[in-house]
Amino acid sequence: MICIGLADGLDAYEGRHITFSIDLASTWWPSEWAVPVGQPFTGDIHVLE
Repeated sequence: MICIGLADGLDAYEGRHITFSIDLASTWWPSEWAVPVGQPFTGDIHVLE
């Protein structure tokens, strides 16, 4: 799972099933550990429809 709640413009897709891609350079984990711990976050969503 990935948190996309920080992305702008997703209100138009409320309640719909979408396919999207993310930019790994704009994705981060809430941990400073070497192994990702917790749910990753991103604010850079590209809806593929």
